[in-house]
Amino acid sequence: MRSDTCGLDDLVVPYGIEEAAGDLLTLGESWPRRWATTWRFAGDEVVWPVRDLAGVPVFSSEPVRRFTWRARQRHRPGMQFMVSTRRHHGFESLEEQRLLLALDFLRVAEVLPQPFRLGFEHAAGRAEHTPDFLAVMPDGAGGCSMSGRAGSSSTRTRSSSPRRWRRRPPAAGATRW
Repeated sequence: MRSDTCGLDDLVVPYGIEEAAGDLLTLGESWPRRWATTWRFAGDEVVWPVRDLAGVPVFSSEPVRRFTWRARQRHRPGMQFMVSTRRHHGFESLEEQRLLLALDFLRVAEVLPQPFRLGFEHAAGRAEHTPDFLAVMPDGAGGCSMSGRAGSSSTRTRSSSPRRWRRRPPAAGATRW
């Protein structure tokens, strides 16, 4: 495979799980209004319902959480230079580093780290998830929120059910992400 001809399907393998795991999400007709995202702008947090995500000024946002690294950490954080954005991007694990490399092959226009916190409902109650990256595609038509590894320590939630976030969230389809 030539690197100049590969696409997202060639570089990223979707994480598949049993269909029953999707039943754990509480959807219904009003889920786009009930589920919300929290973004950070100029140090302040702003909440957007999922139904209104298309209007979020993503390029003005800041990460909703930051990460640091020090000696003897259990994960492998670092910085990855991306030719497509012409700057370094932080990663918290080897999976995230590989994801940045794959996004660079796609020539993404922008990569935003920890862009928002998604509050959603599932069978056991409410939870939150912060995607590792929001990748803005080269044509500017939309973005793709991604996590390096589903069900891992990068998935920060308030519940002990690790399976509820392992499929493409409905919010992604609703916003063309």
